[in-house]
Amino acid sequence: MYRYFIILFYLCFIISKVSAKTYFYDSYNRFAPYSISGYTTINDNNLIFSNQTFNKIFNVAYFDTTDSEYTFEVKIASLNNNEAKSYKYYDRDGKRHRLCNPEYSVVWNYQDSINYRCITVRCNNIYPNDFYDERTLDVEISDCIDGKKNSLFTKRMTSGVNLYSDFNVFSIRVKDGKQNIYLGNRYFLHLAEIDDVNIKGKNGLGLAAGVASKLSIERIVLKTKKSPEIMLQTSWDLSRLSDYMSSITDDPLEGYWCYFDRKLDQEKLMLGGEYKLAIVKSGKGKYDIIYFSGAKTNGKRWKLGMKKGALSSTNFEGNYNLEWYDSMMEPFKKNVYAILINSSLLELHFPIQDSVVRFTRCIK
Repeated sequence: MYRYFIILFYLCFIISKVSAKTYFYDSYNRFAPYSISGYTTINDNNLIFSNQTFNKIFNVAYFDTTDSEYTFEVKIASLNNNEAKSYKYYDRDGKRHRLCNPEYSVVWNYQDSINYRCITVRCNNIYPNDFYDERTLDVEISDCIDGKKNSLFTKRMTSGVNLYSDFNVFSIRVKDGKQNIYLGNRYFLHLAEIDDVNIKGKNGLGLAAGVASKLSIERIVLKTKKSPEIMLQTSWDLSRLSDYMSSITDDPLEGYWCYFDRKLDQEKLMLGGEYKLAIVKSGKGKYDIIYFSGAKTNGKRWKLGMKKGALSSTNFEGNYNLEWYDSMMEPFKKNVYAILINSSLLELHFPIQDSVVRFTRCIK
């Protein structure tokens, strides 16, 4: 049997070459694009999202999170959450009904009304009207695939979250092929880690108001960052590197360089492998350092042809400004430099870390 949903969404499809962006929605920008006529109002600086219909209502905005790490956070309160009350809604014939403790959801990976992922919460009382009664928040993380629910995680919570009409904060953090889900009212509690689904193109992020629910949203925040693997990709591959290296002449830096030795303060810097690198000219006085092989730490993520760093000439012969990406693909861009000792020996200096790594010229 098919359920019919009322779907509300705005298109906020953001394509940018900037690697990291933050989108913050609150009363100052009137929660655009989540403020929707007929179902939302702004009251006391919060977005009020009500549902008196007989079906779930989605309020979703679309973003481009292709090949990106992202964190989606919502601070939200369920106003229709008094354990002693029931709340009205209307069926398709206009007849009024009442419901206690309505549910609501935070939604992501939303493609349409029958394909999405969500975390759904609803308060309950284990022993209503009993001396030993206990208030709980029942949590379920699930996929909806072609209208069929697939439960991924469930938990009954009695602490660390608000069980009445005050705020909780939901956080969905997507990185390295995993989605980590957090929830809490004063501090985040880690609920679950589940496999990511890398949505290509539009990714709907937002809320779903359950039947008879009334939600108060203080803020909605999305932080995106392109995956380092994507940012460090280049057009270099084995064939192109081989062809290019066979044609270089007497450039002092271009060629293959292999790890030789190191002098490290291992409390400050650890070498992620015994790297083999290719250095190729990228402009006047500029060079790209291309990863070839040898990564041990995080080795599965490093692929031949990725950018490992860059060099640019200075006013001093044999001295170069250095940009370097460590084993976790985080950049060193300041207070690092390189010295070409001779045509066969290159030193990379990390003075803040009291460390030096040396490479020697090698053949393929």
